[in-house]
Order: sequence, then structure tokens, then C-alpha cells
Amino acid sequence: MSEKMRGISSLFQNQALKNINLIQVTVTSTEAFHCKFPQGGFLFPIKGRAQLTIDEETTTYLTSSYVQHIKSGSYLHLFSLDQVDFEFILLSYTFGNSTLSPDECIPNTFHLKLAEAKKTHMMLKQLMEKITSSHHYHTLTLELEMRKLLNTALKQSDTSEQQLLDAVCSYLKKHLSSPITLNELAAYFNKKPAQLSHLFYKNLGIRPIEYLIRQRLEKATELLKQGDSVQLAASKVGYDDALYFSRLYKKYYLIRPSEVKDYHREVC
Repeated sequence: MSEKMRGISSLFQNQALKNINLIQVTVTSTEAFHCKFPQGGFLFPIKGRAQLTIDEETTTYLTSSYVQHIKSGSYLHLFSLDQVDFEFILLSYTFGNSTLSPDECIPNTFHLKLAEAKKTHMMLKQLMEKITSSHHYHTLTLELEMRKLLNTALKQSDTSEQQLLDAVCSYLKKHLSSPITLNELAAYFNKKPAQLSHLFYKNLGIRPIEYLIRQRLEKATELLKQGDSVQLAASKVGYDDALYFSRLYKKYYLIRPSEVKDYHREVC
């Protein structure tokens, strides 16, 4: 990866990502697509080929092997180059907790060959399905999923790093109810705690235990919606102290877990 792209990848891992949204668009072979892009974002071609003109200045050609980054406020003009529909997914975002706008942090537009096109497209579709199927898909989880997606698209991690990261994430998801410390986790994977912590922060922007907390709270939300009491949901995700769990839940989600349970009971 070039120094330029390494810097862009690092930026997306270290900045808070807000207002994340995905939409899938189909442009038929007999029409053109025009729009003003309000936020910065990525255009991922899924099917077909197209010509894209940005702000009546920059023209590029889109295929499913590439991704196009677009700056906020850009005017897009796009049409299919073949006698088939052109399909793409727009992933838009804004940077949070930053004094800089995305346009000041990264190049206005750039066109990249995807490191793993098939895997990237699969992750995009899975993320869209999750968002569509859940009206309460939490911002923290969405931000984490976007980081994983960009890791794959921009190829920030080497293969061995990504395999280790996937293995640790899978292990944590399977052991949500178990008491886990960073030292124990690192020892299990034969790594130093600092190495494992750096791996997570480099790729996901958070530390391993923070990842575990988020996964626990997401699982607890599912359990509460299914009818579990706060005490039971807390114990199933590794918190014996329901009061501590409630304080932690409110810190992350700004509502008490009992409110999730009450709301779900009312709407059902």
C-alpha cells in the first residue's frame, strides 16, 4: 500500500465516524443518474460498468473491481456503458469529534482498485441486510462494521493480521458470558497484551475489551427484546451486578436497559 493510502486508512481507523448510511441504487441502461452528494462517501459498483462525471470536471469509469471516494457537496452524473443495468452501493459518512472536515483530511476524490472485491461486496450486502432488518442497529456497531469493511476494501491489514483479528473477534463473541481480561486473551492467542491491543486499535479504532463490551451490550439488547429481565440479560453477557450493567448500558446507549424492555413490550 502507498504511503498516501496508508495515511487515508489510518485516518478512517482513528476518527469517529458518524451519520453512516448505505443505499443501493440501480441505474437502467436507458437512463442517467444525477444527484448532489451531501456527505463524503464511497461509491461501490456492484454490477455492470458506468461512466461517472464529478462536478462536470472529473470523469472516471466504474467497474465492480474498484471503489470511488466522493467529497461532500459533489454533483454526480452517471450512466451505464452497457446494455444492462448498473448497480452500486453508496456508503456515506461524516467525521465526528474532529475540527477538520473530511475534505480537509483526505483527497477530494480518489479511485481505488479493491484489494478483495468479492469479500468487500459480500460485507456490504451483509451490512445492508443488518441495517434493514433492525430498526435499532446501534451507531457504535455500525461504525465498527464500517471500519472492518474499509479495512478489507483498502487492505490496511496483511493476511496474517486479519486472520488473527477475525479469530479474536470470533472468540470474544462466543465467550460473552465469560470473565475475560486483556492478559488472558493475549495469552490464549500467544501474543503480548500490548500487541493485541495495538492490533485492535490499528484496525478497528478500539481496544479488545472495548470491543467485548460493545458485543455484550448488543447481545443484551437482543435478549431484552426477547423478554429477558435486566438481571437475566446482564448475567447472560457476563455481568453479575445488574446495577453496574444498567449504568454501563446507559453510558453507551443513553437509555436504561429497562426502557428497552418496556418499549419493546409496548410496541409488540
